[in-house]
Amino acid sequence: MVPPSVPGTSLAAVLDKAHHRNIPVGGVYTGTDGFKPILHTTPAGIHEAWTISHHAYNGEARPRVTCVNIDTGTLCNDTASQATEWPKALNTSAGPLRAGGNVGNVATTQVIQTVLDGANSQFVRYPAVTTTPLPGYPSGSVGVGCLDMDQQANCQYRPLVALTNNPGQSNVNGLTGFDRVKDRLYGTITTGEVICYDTVLEAPCPGQPFDVGSPPNTDKAGFAPDDFIGSTELVNDKVFLSSNPQYAAKTLHPGPPAVTCFDPVTNQACAGFGTKIITDHSVHSTLAVSGSFDTAGNARGACVFSGNANFPAPITNCWDFNGNPITPPPELATAFPPAGRDSIVFQPLTTKIINGELRSYFPGYTEDRVHPGYTACYSWTTASTCHGFPGPLPNQNTFNGDTHPYGYAYNPANNCLYGMGHTGYMFSENATTGSFGC
Repeated sequence: MVPPSVPGTSLAAVLDKAHHRNIPVGGVYTGTDGFKPILHTTPAGIHEAWTISHHAYNGEARPRVTCVNIDTGTLCNDTASQATEWPKALNTSAGPLRAGGNVGNVATTQVIQTVLDGANSQFVRYPAVTTTPLPGYPSGSVGVGCLDMDQQANCQYRPLVALTNNPGQSNVNGLTGFDRVKDRLYGTITTGEVICYDTVLEAPCPGQPFDVGSPPNTDKAGFAPDDFIGSTELVNDKVFLSSNPQYAAKTLHPGPPAVTCFDPVTNQACAGFGTKIITDHSVHSTLAVSGSFDTAGNARGACVFSGNANFPAPITNCWDFNGNPITPPPELATAFPPAGRDSIVFQPLTTKIINGELRSYFPGYTEDRVHPGYTACYSWTTASTCHGFPGPLPNQNTFNGDTHPYGYAYNPANNCLYGMGHTGYMFSENATTGSFGC
């Protein structure tokens, strides 16, 4: 079964019945692109939505994190309740978040998945890259960044694997993740290996990184920090990985996208799953991985939703936990726009809404700009497009619909989706009807 929320969404925040819903219909400009909002309630009862921007190659010094006050529909005040500048930079050392240029030393990655330390925890763990020398990592590292939302501060960064620069070899330039299983966080580095962080010991897991047969990408020498092109998703406590090694300019051995599976129980590839190659010649990029569910909400396996060079609907491939192909959802394609090319689909938010229905909300757009941003909705409970959710829906009220969404968070207290994307606007929409402005 899927929990009522996903990692990176604060349970206390989303269940707070006093949670206000005052993000304007036109959205809130955050000053930076951003991934799935992180909902949080401060000790003073202020309801916030935080977002972290992406890409490692954009430079470590640039501002990357913004806070929105949902109660007022404005950017957050500082901890002294005074107006402050957003976005702010991220750093490896503990201390207050700082605004302005050239003050950060942390980059992120292409697809960011944040994890909280617990229900409404103030601490956010996120995938981080830095070239800052640290003990044992003289040329920089990939690891676990830490954000303290209550204090509006960085907490201590934890390195996991050293950056490398070896011509002719597969190098560590970046990472993706994270997913949490019990007390451990899992991600993937550009060599294709799985990394692991123990949140109790606050140290790398013994024996990591683990080889699961995932093809490297962005692994040529001289590119760190850079993105891992792909994502991870947790389904039934197994970590499914997508990798896109087709970009020859940065990848040592280019090839088609692939999907693999990591089993945290054995620290090895999932038994019987193997490496799945996406052979469709129309594949644009494989960035979205999700569970596949029956109408009762039981996980049957995993699906990947690949961007399509020719159509807006994704190329969908699904497998059971033994690696056998299963039929993709028959009505899924109809949830997407009927026109457009070079589609991009990021990780869907899969969650139960207030009526108990299990839905996946897909952030997407087409790079030909026929659709600069939309929300597509599929119901696993009804095995159909979402009833009452006319779609796919562009938010024409926010930047004329040019939202380029990257991810959503869900608040059952007001049945509201909060979205973020490339153009820097945080917006909201009703999870049942798709109407904008909750």
